[in-house]
Amino acid sequence: MRIAAATENGKAIDAHFGKTSTFSIYETAHGMLVFKETRKVTPLSENDPNHAFNPEKFEQVAIALRDCTKIYCQKIGERPKKEMEKRGFEIVEYSGPIEGIRS
Repeated sequence: MRIAAATENGKAIDAHFGKTSTFSIYETAHGMLVFKETRKVTPLSENDPNHAFNPEKFEQVAIALRDCTKIYCQKIGERPKKEMEKRGFEIVEYSGPIEGIRS
């Protein structure tokens, strides 16, 4: 199973889903996380809490994460969460070290 971690520093889940430009991708193997790659995305948020949902930007993020099953992020907006869940992603809100996440 592949997991995406919203991270800016590469060590912790420290980013909001819509504000991050970086997801670290991990694969689970025998209960351990194995780092695979870093994926860059265009953030959904425009640093305005009242910004409109942008379907084009959202689709680009969803495509970038399409091979992942779970997405760990510090926070996620209601609409992006619903849209990701419709596509079969499991969203986990978590803040802390990446090594602390569980598949």
